[in-house]
Parts: sequence; C-alpha cells; structure tokens
Amino acid sequence: MAQSHADIYRRSMEEMMQGRSDTLSGALADDVVWHEAGSSQPLRGKQAVLDRFMAVEGATPRVDIKSSLSDDEHLSVFGHAHFEQGGQTCDYDYVEELQFRGDKIVERWSFMDAVPADVDQFFRNMQPAGS
Repeated sequence: MAQSHADIYRRSMEEMMQGRSDTLSGALADDVVWHEAGSSQPLRGKQAVLDRFMAVEGATPRVDIKSSLSDDEHLSVFGHAHFEQGGQTCDYDYVEELQFRGDKIVERWSFMDAVPADVDQFFRNMQPAGS
C-alpha cells in the first residue's frame, strides 16, 4: 500500500529536523509551486523548495504536527514550528495546505500566526553551520 499524504508529510518533517530532505525531494513535483506566508512570490520548482528547506541548516528545528486532514488530492496540516540558533528562537503556529497529483506535491500554501517579516529576519540572520 502506498504511503498516505500525511505519512509523507510527517516523514519529510522528521527528516528536515535531522538535516535531510530525501522524502520531501521524492514527494515534490518538478514544477511544484510553493507559497510561503508573507512572501508575494512563490518558490517555483523542486530545487528552489529544497534549497529553502536546507536554509535551516545551522539552526535546531522542531516541528510538532498537531493534526492533519486529507483526501485524495489535498492535505491540511496544523502544527507548531520552533527554530533555535545562537540563543535566538523563532516560534509560530501554522497551517499548511498541500495539493497532490498522485503522490507528488504540486502546490503548497502556508499560513502562520507570527509576523512573516520576523520569521524571515530570523532566517536571514542565521549563521552557517560550523561558524
């Protein structure tokens, strides 16, 4: 039996917390459109999304998935994200909506209760791993 959309998402987040993106990479359509809260332009394409996820390198990420709902084409996820680096933290609750075509994510929308500019500033200020 194929993995459910929720299982793919959970495994992707678990790997991201370990600095890996194997499951996410396999789940993304090559032409995925990835909308981020607070950004007027979505990321376009698998490599752009993977580069964004690997931008958390050097931070200690934690994603707690609270609940999810899915059908054959969509997955809605409710969760909490926490990032820490150099004594600074970034915490927010979020909702994500993912659209699937078969077992591939073709589009994603994200909504958060934090001020998107504050989250963006945290990631811009991150120091590369090992520095």
